[in-house]
Amino acid sequence: MSLETCMEDISNEGANLGFRVLMDLSDLTPSELGRFARLWLKVGAERRRKVLECLVDVAEDNPEMDFCSIFKICLKDPDEIVRQKAI
Repeated sequence: MSLETCMEDISNEGANLGFRVLMDLSDLTPSELGRFARLWLKVGAERRRKVLECLVDVAEDNPEMDFCSIFKICLKDPDEIVRQKAI
């Protein structure tokens, strides 16, 4: 799945945030991370909160998943709750 397709699924409020979608966000390259950052703020705040919650759950259950770069980007999110979840 491409990062753009993954981000489309993430931005679709009705779409399920399944493991397959979130798995594609693990260990992004610098180029992918830049594209992620540009697309991320187009996603609604409530959905960004839910995505972060799911990423934390996946990371806790699957230590091989690396979302650290996404969490770092989310520390600068305009939404306070997203920033808190990123910590």
